Amino acid sequence: MSNLLQKVKIEADQSVPRKERIDALTLEQYVRQTPNKHFLGTNFYVWAYNLADPEKDNWWNNLKRKVGEEPILLDMPLTEKSAQNLKTYMDSRGYYSSSVEYEIDTLRRPKRAYITYRTHQGEPYIITSMSYSFHDKLIAPIIEADTASSLIRRGDVFDITVLEKERERITSRLNDRGYFNFRVNNIEYRIDTLAGNRTVGIRMIVKRNITGYDEQGRAVLDNNRIFRIAEINVVPDYNPALARTEHNRIMNDTTYYRGLNIISNGKPRVRPSVLHAAIPLTPNTTYNASLVNRTYNEIMSLGYFKSTRIAFEELPRGEEDTLVVHYAGDSGEAYTPKRFEDINEGLLRCYILGAPSLKQSLNVELEGSTTSSFYGLAATLGYQNRNLFRGVETLNASVTFGYEYMKAPHTAKRKANELGFAVGLSFPRFVAPFRISSRNVNMPRTKVELTFNYQDRPYYRRDLSRATWTYSWRSLNGRYNYQFRPIDLNWINVSYIDEEFFNSLQNEYLRQSYRTQAIVGLSASYTYNNQNKNVGGNATLLRINFESAGNLLNLIEKGFSHKTPDGHYEIL
Repeated sequence: MSNLLQKVKIEADQSVPRKERIDALTLEQYVRQTPNKHFLGTNFYVWAYNLADPEKDNWWNNLKRKVGEEPILLDMPLTEKSAQNLKTYMDSRGYYSSSVEYEIDTLRRPKRAYITYRTHQGEPYIITSMSYSFHDKLIAPIIEADTASSLIRRGDVFDITVLEKERERITSRLNDRGYFNFRVNNIEYRIDTLAGNRTVGIRMIVKRNITGYDEQGRAVLDNNRIFRIAEINVVPDYNPALARTEHNRIMNDTTYYRGLNIISNGKPRVRPSVLHAAIPLTPNTTYNASLVNRTYNEIMSLGYFKSTRIAFEELPRGEEDTLVVHYAGDSGEAYTPKRFEDINEGLLRCYILGAPSLKQSLNVELEGSTTSSFYGLAATLGYQNRNLFRGVETLNASVTFGYEYMKAPHTAKRKANELGFAVGLSFPRFVAPFRISSRNVNMPRTKVELTFNYQDRPYYRRDLSRATWTYSWRSLNGRYNYQFRPIDLNWINVSYIDEEFFNSLQNEYLRQSYRTQAIVGLSASYTYNNQNKNVGGNATLLRINFESAGNLLNLIEKGFSHKTPDGHYEIL
């Protein structure tokens, strides 16, 4: 008789200090069998699946299968495999004397199975020594100069996941310093546990690069090279569906602009200056993986391309063309004379292939609403142009109409109408009367927006107009987001209001919204989010907003308007 898997529970080893304990949430991902989803404590999805007739294959029964879930029955081989997985994972974290026990309860409820895994971590293995062996002697100074940042430290628990992170960290550091071909596989470890007493000695081996294979099939090794970007080719109208030969035949015009070769079929659809501002890569500079990632993010943030691919190819060089580089680091970080050796330099050709989205699009939205006494219908027609002036400016325009009917006895006014217009223009740069540098910021953007909304309600008629000018940008590491709105003008014009309705309003803030008035303000916001730094771990989100209204308008009023007897200022 098969039992439905009702619940799986993992008990972490409570005898281990909290700082070293592997929590149950981390271990859950290594369990091979998990129960069906529950809805309000019931097996609703299993019930819905079982409603389908297995003999029929029509839309009604397929819908039941799609909504529901096939019952997950207790599988003993998978249960034993899960226990092995938990043991293997704890071993990888340095707890080689760990063990896992499991208990299956089928008596709590008929035809139900409850599984409990109990983990015992045991004593960990401790790192007692860390050394390096460089098959590529020329790369040694860079790694040795950065050992203070190493994730592997004597006295820590021997954790294989930390060893993998250290390989990735070193690889990322070298990729940012010109080593285009260096991969995590260039680093391997030798582990020594012969000293006993749960101690581990680690030796990191940095290997040379495989450049090919000889006639006997043996790998040909060479020292890792630093690569320099020789040229940058940008294809802003790339079509992934075309073969490369066909694409090269069509794209036969090249525009050179400040280090970029912009390849197109005739005049580029995007101005070269816009592409140059979005591409921080420049020719005759060493390869930098972080800068390549930033280039990808900057291009995609324009909102014009639906996909972008950045590819590199090595350029062949003869012996007479061989160059050497005398440094490899930040700001010309030179090797010490004692360890100095020249490193052969390679050249790269960069291709930035951008597939544009549809330049123009229309969308229609319909929305219905109902309450106990109201019935409403709203329709919105929207238009978008993603490259209005060949500068990747995005124009958004929309028209909204809404109608609402109140069904209630003894009500003379039953209808309400609303009409709205909105138009916004977004620039992928700072637009101002004076020059604003965007060299040290990421994704600079300026947005101008105008909105108008007319409301005809049973107790009032008013129109609301708003004009805003907003700047936004991000820091280079992507953790800090800024927004500054120097212009925020609101005009509220009330043409009719029912006196009885107005007098019934007790909230002064609400009463003011039904008076004709102008509001001029400015606002700013700051957001910090380090989720990209701690991917898969804890993250911090901080948002600070500032808003001020009336100060600038008050200054203008005192100089160009007069005060009415009731204490208000009148303009025009």
